[in-house]
Amino acid sequence: MSLTCPMCGDAKDFFVDKNYDVCCGYCGFKVAEIKEQFLISKNQAERIKKNKFSRLANKK
Repeated sequence: MSLTCPMCGDAKDFFVDKNYDVCCGYCGFKVAEIKEQFLISKNQAERIKKNKFSRLANKK
């Protein structure tokens, strides 16, 4: 089962705009807001990167 836009019912493609909103690729309807999830993932990635480099520095 593929998801379609709840507004137009046609589009099966979506994009993320500059405000971190998931929008319909056909009519532009805002389907979801993902800024909070994006920032959480970004912070986790930065923390992992920092830990990786500090472990490498301690090995020298």
